[in-house]
Amino acid sequence: MKLKLDENLGKSVKNFLVDKGFNVDDVYDEKIQGADDNAIFQKCISDGRCLITLDTDFCNVLRFPFDKSEGIIVFRSYGTHTPSLLKEMTAYMIAALNDNELKGKLWIIEPGRVRIHEQDDK
Repeated sequence: MKLKLDENLGKSVKNFLVDKGFNVDDVYDEKIQGADDNAIFQKCISDGRCLITLDTDFCNVLRFPFDKSEGIIVFRSYGTHTPSLLKEMTAYMIAALNDNELKGKLWIIEPGRVRIHEQDDK
């Protein structure tokens, strides 16, 4: 699984995922930090990477059709995003990957829970 971290997550999340064996790059690796959200989304699609972000704009399914992507993961909390909280939410994400497919879905990770949205085929 290939992942791309948005600029708002920091190196601790990247290091944690790499240590767990994930193929991870971030917007800094490609020098696209500060790029428009649409450009980052399109880059993820062209690179075949799932986007992980704190930016809730990526929950807008009309603007970012997750079913056309390798998946979008949005970390969401209602307090300060401390490194320990981000690590905790990353651990929830990893656990959920054991039982769920990510491709073409939107995952919203909150402390203690993972919500998975998929395209309604009906």
